[in-house]
Amino acid sequence: VGIPLPLCSCSIVPVYHSLVKKGVPQSAAIAFLIATPELGIDAILISLPLLGGEMTIARLICAALLAVIVALVVSKYSRKDTHSVVAEDSELAPAQSFGEKFKSGMRYSTNDLLDHIAPWILVGMLVAALIHPILGDLDLAAIPGELQVVLFAALGIPVYVCASSATPLVAVFLVNGISPGAGLAFLLSGPATNIS
Repeated sequence: VGIPLPLCSCSIVPVYHSLVKKGVPQSAAIAFLIATPELGIDAILISLPLLGGEMTIARLICAALLAVIVALVVSKYSRKDTHSVVAEDSELAPAQSFGEKFKSGMRYSTNDLLDHIAPWILVGMLVAALIHPILGDLDLAAIPGELQVVLFAALGIPVYVCASSATPLVAVFLVNGISPGAGLAFLLSGPATNIS
């Protein structure tokens, strides 16, 4: 459920807490917490032209696998929550009709969502355009493939990028000689984690 949603690693934290508070099992909430910032329908759509079909499919599969594997590990090794969950009166909202929900969803997808993601895609493309000449002077292909994967996974952790803005960066990295595995490592670590 989390993969197509366009939420970044900061905005997903309150949603995660809300899910846990509503009684969602911790492992399922963790899977949602990890999968959601990794990708989004917007990132998939920008990945296709910039990274190609194979890399986009690999990105989708790896994001889903990473979320499921971590959730299974959490499920196996975490303590079971036995507390009951009670919804607070302030959280109960009046039921909306299907038409109201549809209208609200369409307004969100055509206005709010576009306003939210468009600046970040532009920032990602601008940064990619600025670093392309710098990376051209470096011989990234000379770094061994395994070291590239570790290096770009580590580089992604402190960098604050959403799934959409990470895509043009990885496209530039790939053009400048990094392996697809290293690009995928950055795509998985960058959007899912950041200092904030």
